[in-house]
Amino acid sequence: MRFEPLLIVLALVPWNLQTPTTQDPSAQEPKPFPLSDSAVAATLGEQIQGAWQLERIDSPLVPLMPADTEGYALFHDGYMALELHGITPMGLDDSDGEFFQTGFHRYSLDGTGGMETSSLIGVTNLTDDEDIQFQPAGDRRRFRVSLLGEKLTLERTDGTRLFFQKLGKLPFPGAVEQVDAFGRPVKPAGAKPPGQQQR
Repeated sequence: MRFEPLLIVLALVPWNLQTPTTQDPSAQEPKPFPLSDSAVAATLGEQIQGAWQLERIDSPLVPLMPADTEGYALFHDGYMALELHGITPMGLDDSDGEFFQTGFHRYSLDGTGGMETSSLIGVTNLTDDEDIQFQPAGDRRRFRVSLLGEKLTLERTDGTRLFFQKLGKLPFPGAVEQVDAFGRPVKPAGAKPPGQQQR
């Protein structure tokens, strides 16, 4: 008996005799995975860099008048500078009505929206008798951080919330930057190109 025709037939028969099922192409794509805590903290760390202007303070401890509340925060490479000024309504518990807090701190972000600060130097009169109190170096505080576009909220463990708006690149007060129709800086008349010496 000759086996050549049988081998040819076996070679042409598919090994899987079942009808192939059609698969959803999206089922083959890798599932997205959540960022690690360190990646989330790194992203937040990049977005928080820069100068922020206080919009308002919500505090369960000190009733502050929103129109008379000012402050700024500056974040850069793990350092935070913070200064807050506020005025309470007149006649409140024999208070002078003027409060402030200022300080320079180190900060660390985690991947769950938390921030811990460690004080380098600071001073406040947000005390029971409104006496000025120096903040000891190494004093730690925790905040919950919420950052959405140009809006930053810092919430302390006592329930106080600080609302900030990011400051863009602003010209120095009184300086007028000349720009052309396309927004490019224009050099003052008589300015020499870089590299040319004045004679």
